[in-house]
Amino acid sequence: MNDSPPEITPGRALSGLKFFLLVLLVGAGWLVLRGTPVGDAVRDYEWVRGRILESGAWGGWLFAAGGAVLTMAGLPRMALAFAGGVVFGAVWGTVWSLLGALLGAGALFHLARFLGRDFVLPRLPARIRRYDTLLRENTFLVILSIRFFPLGHNTLTNLLAGVSTARALPFFAATLAGYLPTTVVFALMGAGLQKASLLQTAAGAGLFLVSVGIMAFAARRIRAQAGGGGRRL
Repeated sequence: MNDSPPEITPGRALSGLKFFLLVLLVGAGWLVLRGTPVGDAVRDYEWVRGRILESGAWGGWLFAAGGAVLTMAGLPRMALAFAGGVVFGAVWGTVWSLLGALLGAGALFHLARFLGRDFVLPRLPARIRRYDTLLRENTFLVILSIRFFPLGHNTLTNLLAGVSTARALPFFAATLAGYLPTTVVFALMGAGLQKASLLQTAAGAGLFLVSVGIMAFAARRIRAQAGGGGRRL
């Protein structure tokens, strides 16, 4: 039996370096968001509102672009939607925060695919490969079930989908469908807080509780269908 270590080819070395870069970028984003004044600033919704309003007509695009970068670094999408409601109101808050969250999810998905998949996939054990196959064949349903759960880890989902064989278009479609309900709810809550409307804030909170129950039920049905169907959706 040959116990010598596998030969380090240029391709393997490159995939290892790219994966290290991915880990470095994700870790740096996490540290910036949680260990520097940047994280405190983006959680100060009135400060964010002031900076966006100063930007005039470009404020919405600036909010979406900043939201994309911040969600890539680990900012919860619900926090982005709440901030959108505070800054823009319920309707436009939903639009701009949803756009930012989608851009962030797509960018991190492709970043993980470019930098991490060549390193991760060949090292997956056989048992995990079965889950990867399930994800590839049922990308829309599996991702939708995760997105429907509002406490799911957004950044981790995007990274794992990127390094897997999940199909890109169903991933984005499921992300849009799964993000929309909670984005509407949290934007409504943020708008109610900004207007000091107890009724609007309470309505948003009530809708959130109702949506959690509905989405948890839908997620269980979707996972059961994805796990038992075995067909490409």
